[in-house]
Order: sequence, then C-alpha cells, then structure tokens
Amino acid sequence: MGPVVTIARVRPWLAWLALAVGCSETAAPPQQPAVTAAVQWPEQCRPGTERPARLRFAHALGHGPWRISHGYDRVGAELAAQLGLPVDVTAAADYHTLVQMIGRGVIDVAVLPPVAYVRAREQFGCLGLAATLVGDGSAYYSGYLVARRDGPVRTIRDLQGQRIGFVDDLSASGWLFPLRRLLAEGIDPRQHSGRVLFLGDHQAVIKATLAGEVAAGASFPGAIQRARAAGLDVSELRVIGQTGRIPYDAVVVRPGLEVALAERVANVLYGLNASTPQGRAALAPLANIDGFAKSSSEHYSSVVEALARLSDSGVKP
Repeated sequence: MGPVVTIARVRPWLAWLALAVGCSETAAPPQQPAVTAAVQWPEQCRPGTERPARLRFAHALGHGPWRISHGYDRVGAELAAQLGLPVDVTAAADYHTLVQMIGRGVIDVAVLPPVAYVRAREQFGCLGLAATLVGDGSAYYSGYLVARRDGPVRTIRDLQGQRIGFVDDLSASGWLFPLRRLLAEGIDPRQHSGRVLFLGDHQAVIKATLAGEVAAGASFPGAIQRARAAGLDVSELRVIGQTGRIPYDAVVVRPGLEVALAERVANVLYGLNASTPQGRAALAPLANIDGFAKSSSEHYSSVVEALARLSDSGVKP
C-alpha cells in the first residue's frame, strides 16, 4: 500500500442559523443542512452504525504514481472541511489491494474502478454505492487500444500473436473491455505465452507502448491526457480501436459505516463539480473528471454482462 497523506481538519461544520421572524432578538437553534437519500445499499444489509474518529478515504494508483501526492487529496480536504471530521487519503498499490481494504473495513470510502466494484460487491456484499464519477460531462467513457504511430500495427487484426500491454485484471479499460473487443475480432492474446503483460497502471502501459516494448496498449482518453501532462509524447500514439461505453469509477462506502455519515459523504461529493470555483479547484488534479453523480448498481450492468460473457466463452477475465 502506498503512503498515507493525512489531511488535517480544515474547519468545523458550519451549522445554518435560522433568523428569528419579526423583532425577536433570539435566533432559532442551529440546524444541520438537509441531505437527500443518496447511498444505495443492498436490501439484505443492516443499516450501519459505526462512526470513525477519522474518515479513511482510498483510491488506487491505476493512472500512475503521481496520484500518491495529488489525485484525491483536495477532495479529501473538502470532505474534512464540510464534514468537520479529519480525513486520511490513502493510495493503494493496486486494485486488488483496494478491494480487500474496503471489504475488510480497513478504509471507509474508496474509489473503485468498474470491474473492481463489481467483484467487491460479489465478494463482500454489503457495500454502499455512494456515487459515480463524471468525466467530460458523462458518466461513461470509452477505452482505447493504442499503438505507435510509426509502427506496423494499424488495426486490431494486426495484433494477432503480438504482445499487448494491459493494466490489471480488475481494470475495465485496461483489460476487460479491450479483451472483449479483441475476442470479437478473433484475437485471444492469452493463447500465446508471454503475449499478455499486466503493467500495473495506465501510465506504465502508455510508456511501454511508446518504447516499443509492446505492440499495443489498453488505456483510455483521460489516462492519455495525464500522460501528456507528465511529459510523455502521446502524439506518437495511434488509436487502433475503441471498446464502447464503460461506466466511470464507483465511490463506495464500507459495510457497517454509519448511514448518516455515508449520506453526508455522498452529498458533499455531489456538490463538488466543475460548475463552481470550489469544485474546479478540488477536481483539478483529476484531469478530465468534473464531478460526482448519484448512482445505482444498474449503472454497472454492462460490466456484469461483459464478465458473464467472457466466463461463458471459457475465457478467464
């Protein structure tokens, strides 16, 4: 697991003060802002009652090491400010570690990629779904298969027997959906020993593709934007195929977390969006991410279907 960045409490929650009507000099008692029901819990789960002294928020290094010191730190700071609760932001080394952390209660809130969310829900059951990320105004994005512009690979068919770079077997755009696209073209990279390379994060996949270490790599537009910002010459890449729509990452809360706190976390996230200066500042390190939206398990049905189809075809996802 990566280092923990502790974000100190920024300010206490400011209660709304209702002004007395007429000439009375006595203000009404402070009231908490109303919140709307936001977090979706599986029906069989009991309402959580555990309220931690510090909120533990985690994400994975799916886009590269830069997210240790950046990424969700500002989102964590906003949560601390608005909840009146210290927030620790943690970067997990990989998706598998992150799933185990949220399922076993090591952390309270996690940003899970779509496949990791579906697998975590299967494994641990009582996860609360608080939000879906929104990027470029949509709750969906498309994965890419990319190759060097000056190389011999120009179409997906050219990848037959070639070495391909992927992220992780719990990655949607870095494994599941590109694999499904390859199989649709009659290409199964797992049939050839050493033809599938799991490189751990999207930036590593892009680097390996640019260096010619793999014939092609699986990634998505947001990761390519971040690679450009990190100084990689992504103009040397050619998109040779797209995967179709993929739902963005899910924000989940652990089993047992106090329901009222989970609701407040979700509502704070909904208020962070690119339409306000505060939201833009909090989301700036996340490149193309411009907000959070209320979600449901049905939003990830395409992931469930993709996993089922691959399982039915005898391919281990």
